[in-house]
Amino acid sequence: MLFNVVSIKRMHRYYNELNVFDKEVGCRPKIGKGSIRNLIATVLMILYNVILFALPYVVVTLENLELWMLPFPIIHILEVHFCGHLLSLLIPRLRLINYYMELSLSNSKISKTLNIEKFGYSKADSNKTLCKMEKVMNLYHNMIKSYNYLIEAVKWQLLVTIVSAFLNILSCCYRVSLTIIKEDMPLSFMITYVGLLAGIMLPLFSPCMLGDQVHDEVRRLRELLASRLYENQLDKSSRGMARALLAWTETRDLSFSLLRMLDIDISLPFKFVGLLVTYLIILLQFQK
Repeated sequence: MLFNVVSIKRMHRYYNELNVFDKEVGCRPKIGKGSIRNLIATVLMILYNVILFALPYVVVTLENLELWMLPFPIIHILEVHFCGHLLSLLIPRLRLINYYMELSLSNSKISKTLNIEKFGYSKADSNKTLCKMEKVMNLYHNMIKSYNYLIEAVKWQLLVTIVSAFLNILSCCYRVSLTIIKEDMPLSFMITYVGLLAGIMLPLFSPCMLGDQVHDEVRRLRELLASRLYENQLDKSSRGMARALLAWTETRDLSFSLLRMLDIDISLPFKFVGLLVTYLIILLQFQK
């Protein structure tokens, strides 16, 4: 939560850039499916943790968890899912850029079958000027600026959250492994700690999945740009802009990594588990 207070100015710039984008296209996106799913996942994870901490007081055979610890996993859930929510705001806007790119294609059948609602908007300005390469380039530049402000605002918070989650999970796994080795592990202990591990690990999927969706939209834009260039119906100025934008989508593809090794996409949880297993084996070797 401290990071949210410190980065308030950057968050304000992020929202300002999104507002600039919305003014350019003349509308705001509806609440997207990604945002709704993220909100539902947040509520479910909070309920899961409340039940996990309350259940031992109903089922006396389970391992007790101190109630004063409950706010910590809830804060962890809120912070991680809030990062996911911020990423989800980029998705409908990138889809709208792709929508304008598809409208600019000469294939009239494709253009006629496009439905703006599936891009996250109830309406949008269909003015042909928005389909021009210069306008598309300006809109994508706006997305890059928004993304830069977002990353500056959340990168340290996300790094600390992931590192602290890693240490907590490693500690839990280490304790469970030692009790298994010593053959002194009641079922109640196993259920409680597996529940804790799931409560820490599952929220990490939110920013990873939404970050992956953002990257997918940029890949889609790259494909549309390649198709537009292949048609060879652009004037000299627009063709140069299209090539510049195509290069831009490769160098600035709206993806980032923590410490240049942990990409925030769907592969992160699997790298997380692999790193966890490696360190757990090392710790158990030292224990022997």
